[in-house]
This record gives sequence, structure tokens and C-alpha cells, in this order.
Amino acid sequence: ISADFEYYYNWKDIFPEEYKVIEIAPGKEIIQEVLIRGMLKGTRQWRAPLMALALLGAAMFALYGAVLPTLEAAPTPETENWSVPLQQVARAVASESLTAEESAAIDAAMPLAQVQAAYNGELSDPVKALWRDGVTEAQKAAFFRTWAGLGLKYPATYLSATFHNSYGYLLPGYVSTIKPTFLLGMEGRTTLIDGAFDFTVNPKANELKTRLQSLFQYAPFRLLTAPGAYGAITLFVLAAILSMRKRGNALCMLPALFTLIGCLFSAVNGYYRYAMPLYFTAPVALALLAQAARSGLRLRRGEMPAPEIRAVS
Repeated sequence: ISADFEYYYNWKDIFPEEYKVIEIAPGKEIIQEVLIRGMLKGTRQWRAPLMALALLGAAMFALYGAVLPTLEAAPTPETENWSVPLQQVARAVASESLTAEESAAIDAAMPLAQVQAAYNGELSDPVKALWRDGVTEAQKAAFFRTWAGLGLKYPATYLSATFHNSYGYLLPGYVSTIKPTFLLGMEGRTTLIDGAFDFTVNPKANELKTRLQSLFQYAPFRLLTAPGAYGAITLFVLAAILSMRKRGNALCMLPALFTLIGCLFSAVNGYYRYAMPLYFTAPVALALLAQAARSGLRLRRGEMPAPEIRAVS
């Protein structure tokens, strides 16, 4: 079977050692598109991702199972991973009516009277900070049963809460009002080490931050620096590549896709630091799309010649 490889590159992932010789009786030639995939011994395209996942799993197991216990590092609070459910519950508390049972289940895990005042749609940290110390497993289970039940009662409220805490990663030009786009100078966690040992910060940090804020009044600068454009590029490129059936190129998009998913479930809406990998993967993603567009043209009726089939007697 022979054909112009450039035209039929969407038969992809064909390696010379994987070709089969297919005998076709005279008069049985195929004149339509040949599905090469079914004629291969197999494909190797999943081996590299599986190996990468295995290595990542082994590294995480070593980190949490050996390294951190050896260093006696304090465990991360459970609530660090609960931004989405806690924000959803807080929005329901702030805007919907609750039964006595629901209120009691929530109050056992966090002070119900403080939830509405603490709720910030673009930052989950204030609500996470309300989680009580010493919550039992039974109370935690009751809380999450209540969370699931409220989701069935108020799905639009839950969707609104989730979107409110994540739209900055998809909306080009949106600059977070919660945290500065760039952390400069004596701020953030640097204040926690003040006095522990001598260290210095850039003496011009305040001037640099003032200049940066002045640049945000210009739309082109916001579009270039805010995370939303890069999240949108990631989704656009992935959708385009999948529409071309370029699975190999789509696999190369996994790092950017996982980063975007992590951003959408994060504590801060539109935070530059969380989205930084998307800035660096955007050129790679666009290059993958360009490569797919050049070599992955889809076969349309009458636009390309049918593959040549040589009969073997």
C-alpha cells in the first residue's frame, strides 16, 4: 500500500518496523481511504505517557512516603485541596435557604454564622480558614453529604461559585484583584522569615510595582500578561488538534491541560503564579497546532487522490 505521506499523515504513528504485508486478491482493490491503524501490529504512542505517569507516581510516593517524614515536615492542611466544595457551600449559605439539618452539618465543620461574611467569590482562603480544628471523620462525612445534597438542590449556585473562582484563567485580559500579578519586594511569605535571618529584597520593588500597575490601564498589556489568554489558547489548540484526530499531538498537550485544570480548581481566580506554566507551553501548543494543520489534512471527497493499492497474486 502506498500513498503520499503528507496527505495521509492522519494515519499517523506508523513506524517502519510495524508495517504488515497485506495480500489483496485481484479485483478486490480498495479505492477508498484505508484505515492503516487496523493493519498495524500495535502502537507505541502510549508507552511514553505511561512511563511518565509511572515515574511521576514513584516520585510522589517517595516524596510523601519517605522524604517529608524524614524531614519531619508538617502535613498540608486537608482544606488546601477543597477550594471548590468549600466555595460552593459558602455560596449556598450566603444566597440560599438551608434546612436545620444542613445548617447543623455545616456548623459542625465551620462556624456557620461567619461563612457569609468570609465568603469571597475570587478567593477561597477565607472560607478554608474557617474549618474547625478537631473535626471528626463522622462530621466530615456529614459535611460532604450535605455538600452533595446542596449541589442537587442548587446546581446553578454551585456552577456560579465555581466559575466565579476560576474565570480569570479563561477570560483574556482579566487581572486578579486579589493578589498582584507579580510578587515583588517584602510581601507574601517573605514576611514569615523576617527576623529569622538576614536577607534583602530589591530596593526598587515598590517603584517597580507602581509602574506595573500603571501599565495595567492599557488593554494590550493586560491581554499579554493576564493568564486568561493562555488558558484560552490551551483549550483552542487542544480542540483543534482533536478535531484533526492528531492523538500524538494531543498527548503533547497534557502538561498544559493538567496545569489549566489545576488552575480552575485552585484557591485564587486568575493568579499569575499558578498559570505560569501556561505562558511557557503556549508557543509549544501553537507549534503543535501548526504542525498538525500542515501534515494532518483530513481527507475530503474528491480533494485528494485515493491511496494506491497494489494487488498481490
